[in-house]
Amino acid sequence: MKILLVTAHPDDEAIWGAASLSALAQRGLIDVHVICLWTACEPMGSISGTLDKKTDYLRESHFYSSVKVLGFSDSFIATESYPEKLSTETLGLALKQGLKELGKKLNDFDIIVSHSYYGDERRHPHHIKLFNLISELTKSTDIGHSFFSFIPIKTLGHRPVSNSIKRAGKFQLIGEFLCHPEGEIKENFSQFCQQGKVKMFICQGDLETKRKAIKEYKTIDLIKHDNDYGSFTSSTDFLYCDYKSSAIIDKFFSLDKNFQIPTYLTNEM
Repeated sequence: MKILLVTAHPDDEAIWGAASLSALAQRGLIDVHVICLWTACEPMGSISGTLDKKTDYLRESHFYSSVKVLGFSDSFIATESYPEKLSTETLGLALKQGLKELGKKLNDFDIIVSHSYYGDERRHPHHIKLFNLISELTKSTDIGHSFFSFIPIKTLGHRPVSNSIKRAGKFQLIGEFLCHPEGEIKENFSQFCQQGKVKMFICQGDLETKRKAIKEYKTIDLIKHDNDYGSFTSSTDFLYCDYKSSAIIDKFFSLDKNFQIPTYLTNEM
């Protein structure tokens, strides 16, 4: 299964979904490529969590080191000085440049993983813009769209559809849920939900490797980040999938013999 992870900032790849993706990638079960649209979102030196803004440019090399630690296949980070930040055109241009550098096209990937529609823990507007971009790019294709959420989404009902767990090394799939709207859905999320069945997977992964990747960012105030983000210390990831990506992942987990079922519970539980 080929996955393209698209992020807004260097260090995002080591926070959102990193534990789960890393555990699968290191066993060779998935092929993950990363494109970070950094300077299409913000100028270097604008992050508030660095120890020294003058050395913020070093996050480019830290990004590549982090990706290597996580066991991902290949990566690109945008570092050009784009005149207009966060426009759909600029983000699309940076993504296109990243794909060219990787020698890939969008349709080379089964699933594109973006930030969440609400912007993750800090409701970051850059993350929201990225979700919107990927949602628009994938809607008329066969490419699945997924995102990791740091908590279950309260405006969706979650119906369990599995009575077992699956495990491969440090990765565990501990829950599968069919989701349907139970409250007001944000406009930018409605397309993701309305296209068909939404599914959520609760995953646990490799926290040790995730933490090693985060520590590659020598210029970041890791104590501040640790205090600011609950996801920093968590190996649990909630993966939401549109109808295309949920079908791909269902097949992946059901057919891959690398996954064992150590615990099976009957419907009488």
